Amino acid sequence: MRMFWLLILLVSLDASPAGQRAGWQLDTEASRLSFESRKNTTIRETHSFRQLNGRVDSDGAIVVEVDLMSVDTAIPIRDERMRNLLFKMSPSIEVHAVIDMAAVGVLNLSEGLTIDLNARLLLNGKQTMLPMTLDLERVSESKIQVLGEGLIDVAAYGYRPGIEALREIAGLQHISTEVPYQLKLLFEKTGP
Repeated sequence: MRMFWLLILLVSLDASPAGQRAGWQLDTEASRLSFESRKNTTIRETHSFRQLNGRVDSDGAIVVEVDLMSVDTAIPIRDERMRNLLFKMSPSIEVHAVIDMAAVGVLNLSEGLTIDLNARLLLNGKQTMLPMTLDLERVSESKIQVLGEGLIDVAAYGYRPGIEALREIAGLQHISTEVPYQLKLLFEKTGP
């Protein structure tokens, strides 16, 4: 009987809210995912997504979700066209990865660490591996900043028809399907 109650106690501790266990939550106000569009081979513009959510659990499992419908190009009609012609079929991105929390845990204030990882990217109904190099820095006792950049060819995810529709509406000769991106994420510790 004593073993039964011990098991009940362990299960109830494991089921405690995430905020009571050591983990990290994305500070959505301080985080940003920006991307670049390249038009007519010489025009480059930087855009962003306003809504990101993410967390890192105590075991190092990372999940970052991006609401593609929150695209912000600074031109409302272009935002609307991108939502309707490009992102409507699959309005979000998910990125999953695992990080070594022991390495993160020993970082002192203002110390940094560069890590290479293979993230799993879920975009427009397709799942692929996305190699990433990330720079981490402990910016306070309870906050870690993550910086990274890369390039995704969105044609591989079925976005070519949407990009072609945007090109026609805008009267452009070319819009590249290769999209450079930049990450600036801030995670805050949520537990002891």
